[in-house]
Amino acid sequence: MRPFLLGAVLALCIGQSAQSAAVLTTYQNQQAFVDMRFGMFVHFNLGTFTDQEWATPNQNPLLFAPTAVNCAQWAAAAKSAGMTFAVLTTKHHDGFCLWPTQHQKKNTFGTYQNVMYSGFKQDVVKLYVDAFRAAGVTPCLYFSIWDRTEGIDSGSLDSGSITPAQMATITGQLTELLTSYGDIPFLMFDGWTWMTGRQQVAYQTIRDTVKALQPNCLIADHNGLTQPYEEDILNFEHFDVPSKNTFASTQGNKIYGSGWFWHTASFKSGAGNGGVKSASSIGSVLKNTTEPVWCNYLLDCPPDTNGVIESDITDVLKQVPNYWTPNLKRAVLPDPGVLLEYPVTPVAVTATSSAAGCRPYWAIDGHADWVSGAAVQKLWQSAAAPSAAAPQSVTLDLGSVYPNISLLEYMPSQARTTGNDITTVTGKAGFITTYTIYVSVDNKTFTKVASGTFAVDGSIKKVPFTPAAARYVKLEATGTSGGGPAVVDEIDVGRSNRGTTAVADMAGKSAVRAFCRVLASGKLLIESPGSFKYRLLSAAGRELFQGAGMNSAIALKNPNAGIYFIEVHGRDGIRTMKIFRN
Repeated sequence: MRPFLLGAVLALCIGQSAQSAAVLTTYQNQQAFVDMRFGMFVHFNLGTFTDQEWATPNQNPLLFAPTAVNCAQWAAAAKSAGMTFAVLTTKHHDGFCLWPTQHQKKNTFGTYQNVMYSGFKQDVVKLYVDAFRAAGVTPCLYFSIWDRTEGIDSGSLDSGSITPAQMATITGQLTELLTSYGDIPFLMFDGWTWMTGRQQVAYQTIRDTVKALQPNCLIADHNGLTQPYEEDILNFEHFDVPSKNTFASTQGNKIYGSGWFWHTASFKSGAGNGGVKSASSIGSVLKNTTEPVWCNYLLDCPPDTNGVIESDITDVLKQVPNYWTPNLKRAVLPDPGVLLEYPVTPVAVTATSSAAGCRPYWAIDGHADWVSGAAVQKLWQSAAAPSAAAPQSVTLDLGSVYPNISLLEYMPSQARTTGNDITTVTGKAGFITTYTIYVSVDNKTFTKVASGTFAVDGSIKKVPFTPAAARYVKLEATGTSGGGPAVVDEIDVGRSNRGTTAVADMAGKSAVRAFCRVLASGKLLIESPGSFKYRLLSAAGRELFQGAGMNSAIALKNPNAGIYFIEVHGRDGIRTMKIFRN
């Protein structure tokens, strides 16, 4: 089912034209993102008007009734503080949408949970992106997967599932957001890893949808981890960014003492909840905590029921540049190495054995968080201790054969004594220490693709291997820390970023419309209206091969790693694009 969904998204993307002509690598996009450094989190939604952090679902949308929505004032406040980007809560956990979505079921009032049925019948997302772009501040978006009005809530994660109709709601809404409001370089998810999990709401489907529509859009998720897992940007909220962080990340924080949304009693004029942070404390966080470790400071500045950010906040923001300016001598973002660029979410999982009360499903449920000083997770554990003579294994069923699986990631337990310090991981008994990875297309004949040892620590273990066709991927444990039963928090698989492609448009003022992108198969797709010819050139300008197409063409050959130029000869001239293939 998922390949058909992706195909539909790709077709839509081709039909509507790309948002951006240049497709960059994940690392290039991460470097650009962390160079933004300081952003405004804008919590503004139904909860603003119901005095709730998590608005109750199915409330009357007419309750959303600001006297105005002054996004230009929000943008000016952000600009005055030296902020370069912002993130708007387009939909929070109750499901109310700040844009006129066409993907909702009727609420209990016989209408729909979006702005067109509210007391303010305007597209707030459009007002936001237009105002922030006009101010020179990059607009980004927040989107809650958890939607209690739509019933997108898998509860315990052990019962129930997300229906195809609910997945269509999620992908339909994401498609609206990523095709109607220009380039969105950063999309923050919530209510996913810690609520539905990333198996029931498949990470593969969500990532494929986002990347097909906007290849440069980076994905973050609220997941309580200290290292990225199934995301491009690591997000810190329940604890501070680690002092030794090397990952592209964000640090969420509130300008008030507590609460993300504006609340009448506790926030008015800064009363209660600790008041408003000082400009000096904001500058200190930027200078000493976030900026040195490639972490963007995302400071929540919630507008009130009049649709403005109150003066107690704006007065502080304009003072921040007195205490912080960007350190342009900061080193570049460390290379993240191998990444899971094309994930495949398993449809099922089996194990050689499971301890009493354990389910193999917990090894793929995609569930993680950190709340009240403790990791929230469910671990699979084998019934017996593994050995070379009697290994214990978990086998993932990918649902169909994929031609180029090349990476497996193993996450051990993330329980730790200190939220932002993975070196304090506890309960290491059962961490897999020696392993072998096998793949199969029929679940009968398995081929070994990798083997080795894992360090006994809380780090996520990445095992790249030569691309192989697989429907079934088996992680086999032959040894564990302490010699007891094997323990797994999460396993995921897919194709790595090795062999991906970035495209830079070199055409200048050429009138030819042409785009080039990489398909899931790794092949190059060239698109240009009408009949066209193309040439692939080496970095030195030597022709390697040529071809032709009508509206689109798949390159006849798949170039190896290196730098190339692709020259498209269309009806209105020539367009040249630079290809970075690693």
